[in-house]
This record gives sequence, C-alpha cells and structure tokens, in this order.
Amino acid sequence: MKPDERFPFSDTAYPPRMSPWPKNKVAFVHGLLESIARVEAHVHTAIEERGECFPKQIFTASGRTFNSAWTKIRARHLGIMPPQAKHTEAAQCCSLIISHSLPSSF
Repeated sequence: MKPDERFPFSDTAYPPRMSPWPKNKVAFVHGLLESIARVEAHVHTAIEERGECFPKQIFTASGRTFNSAWTKIRARHLGIMPPQAKHTEAAQCCSLIISHSLPSSF
C-alpha cells in the first residue's frame, strides 16, 4: 500500500499503518473504536476552532447504541455521555432530529 490521503488528515505523504497486526482480535477492535472516537473528537474540536460550538449532546444510532464499551469510549474522548437512544435506526433518528428543527408552521 502506498502513501495517500488518510482520513481525517488530507496529507498524501501520510503513510498507511498496516502493521504490526495484533494477535488479540479484541484489542484490535478496541483500538478501532478508540480511533473512531478520537477522530470524532478531533472533528468536533476543529469545528469549534472555526467558531461553532462543541455539541452539548451526542446521539448514537444503530446497534452500537447498546454497546456500553463504545458508549464509554466516546464519552471519555468527547467529554459527553451519549444518552441511551429511544430510536436506534439511523434513518428514524435523522427524521426525528430534522422534524424537531423545522418551524412548527412547516
């Protein structure tokens, strides 16, 4: 694999990190979740640095909403405890968020 753009950094010289490959699959998945949470925190911080506010609430959709380890990892990186979602389907969650942000006359 050659160096290329690596999310979340737009840097074509940023090398891929494909090794060492962990022997422990649980540790590997934990590392992935930690990395996803770090990227999410990085994105929110970058938005805040550009003048917008850091979110006061974070919601999780899909099956991950019931994953307590994922919830704790996100809370640690974001400084916000995501509440347990009533609705876990991503499309339903998006619809509810949009419907609450529309004017009542819509």
